[in-house]
Amino acid sequence: MTGGDRVAFLNRECASNPTLREEVESLLAAEAGSFLTQPAVEIAAQAMFTIEPLKPGNRIGPYEIVSLLGSGGMGQVYRARDTRLKRTVAVKVLPPYAAGDAEQRKRLLNEARAVSALNHPNIVTIHDVLSDGERDALVMEYVIGETLQKRIGRRGLPLKEVLSYAIQIADALTAAHAAGIVHRDIKPGNIIVNENGLIKVLDFGLAKLTGLPEAGEFGPTQTIQPLTEEGTVLGTVAYMSPEQAEGKPLDARSDIFSFGAVLYEMTTGRRAFAGDSKAAIVAAVLNKEPSPPGETALEMPAELERLIRRCLRKDPSKRQQHIADVKVLLEELKEESESVKLATVKARKGQRRLWATATTLAIAAAGAGVWLRSEREEPQPHLVPLTTFAGNETDPSFSPDGNQVVFTWDGEKQNNADIYVKMIGSTTALRLTTDPSPDVSPAWSRDGRQIAFLRYGHPGSIYLISPLGGPEQKIGDFDAARGTPAWSPDGKFLVLPKSNSAPKTEPNWGALYLVPVQGGESRPLLIPEAGRYYLFPTFDPDGRSMAFASCTEVGPACDICLAALGADFLPQGRPRQIKRVAAELAGLAWAEDGRSLVYSAGTSINDYFLWRLDIAGGEPKRLEITAQEALFPAVAPKGRRLAFSRQMIDQDIWRVEVGAKPEPFLVSTMLDLNPQFSPDGRRIAFASARSVDRVSVWLSDANGGNLAQLTRGPGTYDGSPRWSPDGRWIAFDALGNDGRRSVHVVDSAGGPPRHLTSDFPASNKVPSWSRDGKRVYFTSDRTGRWEIWRIPTRGGEAEQITSEGGYVALESRDGKTLYYTKTGTYGGEPLYARRLGGTEERQVLERVVARAFDVFEDGIYYLAPTGARTAEVRFHEFATERSRSVSAIDAQPGLGLSVSPNRRTILFTKYVSAGIDLMLIENFR
Repeated sequence: MTGGDRVAFLNRECASNPTLREEVESLLAAEAGSFLTQPAVEIAAQAMFTIEPLKPGNRIGPYEIVSLLGSGGMGQVYRARDTRLKRTVAVKVLPPYAAGDAEQRKRLLNEARAVSALNHPNIVTIHDVLSDGERDALVMEYVIGETLQKRIGRRGLPLKEVLSYAIQIADALTAAHAAGIVHRDIKPGNIIVNENGLIKVLDFGLAKLTGLPEAGEFGPTQTIQPLTEEGTVLGTVAYMSPEQAEGKPLDARSDIFSFGAVLYEMTTGRRAFAGDSKAAIVAAVLNKEPSPPGETALEMPAELERLIRRCLRKDPSKRQQHIADVKVLLEELKEESESVKLATVKARKGQRRLWATATTLAIAAAGAGVWLRSEREEPQPHLVPLTTFAGNETDPSFSPDGNQVVFTWDGEKQNNADIYVKMIGSTTALRLTTDPSPDVSPAWSRDGRQIAFLRYGHPGSIYLISPLGGPEQKIGDFDAARGTPAWSPDGKFLVLPKSNSAPKTEPNWGALYLVPVQGGESRPLLIPEAGRYYLFPTFDPDGRSMAFASCTEVGPACDICLAALGADFLPQGRPRQIKRVAAELAGLAWAEDGRSLVYSAGTSINDYFLWRLDIAGGEPKRLEITAQEALFPAVAPKGRRLAFSRQMIDQDIWRVEVGAKPEPFLVSTMLDLNPQFSPDGRRIAFASARSVDRVSVWLSDANGGNLAQLTRGPGTYDGSPRWSPDGRWIAFDALGNDGRRSVHVVDSAGGPPRHLTSDFPASNKVPSWSRDGKRVYFTSDRTGRWEIWRIPTRGGEAEQITSEGGYVALESRDGKTLYYTKTGTYGGEPLYARRLGGTEERQVLERVVARAFDVFEDGIYYLAPTGARTAEVRFHEFATERSRSVSAIDAQPGLGLSVSPNRRTILFTKYVSAGIDLMLIENFR
């Protein structure tokens, strides 16, 4: 009988049979789910047309039925005996009408796959899935206990039980959400409590497999299609989120709402949303706020009431965002309740009465010339220098009491990096290391007795030293990436990132490693997917979780991730992304409160700022007090202090006239780089941060006059300008909020830019023009590494030009050859050439700085490194295949080089540095 046949039959029978109508209505009352968007009679028909229940002794596969435990819209559940393994199990049988229903069968199989992948003590275990004739069934562990629905009394549960149960439920949901699974039917009836207080979350039959992180980063590729599409409502009405009740697409925040409703009921003994009918309950879920739980449960901690209300916000974006954060907050409440530190709602109300009385007295006292304050004003944060030594001081780390800082300093002559310790407020520092190899990234242990640091060499090593100085102790060899090691709270381990500069063929490239302090083999702790690497691990103050950066191999884009930790500080479940940062990171640290993170992020060497991010959700806030060039933040465990490195560095545009020495040209205290002469030599385009809030494309006359800002977006960083051959247009790349760059074209006279790579879903940057002006070259990571592509200037299909790597490309003056580098490093890299239309490439030059080359008819002008901080302008002649020196540069070159059409003037970028100092924020909170 089809669904339509069942509907027709029940319509006829219900019209003439009041008894049958009552049975249908009773079934509808039991099926508290899909009535909103499906015909009610169809739901009743599905529920009624089931086969006779299985009887004791019946078998389904190897499982012998013992008794019926219960039934619902998703099937009947039996207690059964596994005849092979001699154990008791629970068997859930799908109704027979659904045996031919592909949707229900898929839902059953999804339940099996979803839950069987969750190996968690608070989630029911799936043993088997089988088909036996017309029946499909799940075989699950048999849980002895009672539902939370039965356990909750009229006045709710004691606080100790509430927190114990809630933490376990949140832990189960954390594991499910990390695997991309939304339960969709969290309610007291789906939660079992055994005699020992152990929670088991049941019935993932309504679970939806949601979008996971990009394949491979924290989990496997997901190919199962979501079952419950937009517009279909499943779940139990009193615990539905507003978006679920409206049939909208769901994510994990829907479970957080349902969890809040369960938590509300556990504390008060009554439902958050009630009504005389399902329609009334839905209306309450959608439109009404539940009464504050503290009005019923006066002994409830005020923090718990706030948490429940955050979980029950109607707008998902304003709701608590991650169940893992909810779990952490509940655990803190549990600890504080056990140490009697929590203020209850009753106490808070008493405080309000006292406050009202105090206010009245204050008003009266004010009339007599006396001013009463409820509390002293908090001192305001202020910024002071921590070090002012010549050279570069970096990598601060605080002592446990917050009164000393250990750091790296390369000395007054800037000739060797060593480890130093300094008291806050002192003008001198104690030198701890003297080895000729660079010693960097010190980290103070939590007990204050040791400092760990990295010694770079071949191979690199990890050492310990006393804060008072003395002999060093080598832990072992380890090729670590730059960044402060993270001490485990018990002081037994260090967590360090594997160097991302090592060959990618090495095992566990870019992973985080756990290194025993007392010696022994280091082992991988978290391994990234291909093309990513991890940096800046940092334990929270309680050691329950670890934050770190997950960065892409190509393009400046890092994610801030959080991993929950268990015994021996091993990750529990998959880490989760808490913030995608459209920039590179230069440090990450927990704030003293344990609920927020401070990090440094930027897109160029001049625009790194410090940001603070609440791990519970919301947008990060910039710490304006630190200003620009703020790197490697460290927060004191006590004392409300934050230290960071301030990099006093700038890039300016210099010029060389034929026969003269280099001289400053376009100079400011902000970033100026990548200059490009127009084809007629009369104007210059360059990137600059002169507008303070962003990097933009600017224009000037050839003599540096008539400065004008050309772009004001679309990105926060508009750079890499290139003129079209006719001088009318400028192509540039813009950094978007997703961390990807895209290529745009703007009229050199001004106006809105046009997005050229809008249909190209990848990072696309460093544009240049074909000599006929009909195409724009650019580099893209669409294939997984940087390759050169080109696209028609009017838009359209892009074509790939290189296949073995390509980054910066310039076409020859005759339009027949393409010259390109394969990376954008400042230390020098080969320059290649290939005939357009051909596939064979050849190396033309051995070392070219970054993007610093310009192609003419008879040769190539380029910058070649000659030392750590020096370079030379050279000209490579095609006829002789030899290079000659044009001008020496007594400084570290920056980004870009351009030669005027008459070849009399050469523009390049030069670094101007005054060193790096440590800065301190006092009263940081």
